[in-house]
Amino acid sequence: MRMHMWGNSFRSMCLLIALLVTSNMTAQQLTESVQKAKKIIKANEKSLEKADQLLLVTTDAETKTEAVFYAFEKTNQVWSLVHGPIKAVVGRKGMATPGSKIEGDGKSPTGLFALGQLFSYEKTIQSTLPFIQTGTDDKWIDDSESPDYNKYVRGKTNAKSYENLLLKSID
Repeated sequence: MRMHMWGNSFRSMCLLIALLVTSNMTAQQLTESVQKAKKIIKANEKSLEKADQLLLVTTDAETKTEAVFYAFEKTNQVWSLVHGPIKAVVGRKGMATPGSKIEGDGKSPTGLFALGQLFSYEKTIQSTLPFIQTGTDDKWIDDSESPDYNKYVRGKTNAKSYENLLLKSID
């Protein structure tokens, strides 16, 4: 799946990962889900002050791997849904509650994260954010004992554990 970046300005885009109850939804439930998402945004209003775009990922419960992705954009200080909800997946053991993430626990972190460097399978993308086209030598180091921990590496590494950025299947 190719991700489309919207808008002309990427002055500040953030990723907010939070626990939020969602499931197979009727139109009314969808409306309620978006309203709950907006409550999460409201609760993080101070941290999002300088952001004008927001990606929000939510799950039913911390142990669920199925998630929902929303994209919001702020115009005149009002957040509006511009994409979603879209089915998504988080860590193989769900999401860590705020402040409880441990490397290797199989959980996605919960929190507010500024986006910077993008990685893509494509040679070119429409974005003002810097990006790297990933290949078979690209890795993200998750070995907490490695000097390259939590860094992007192209080529060989002595790290005992890492994620390949080029997946075998992107279905």
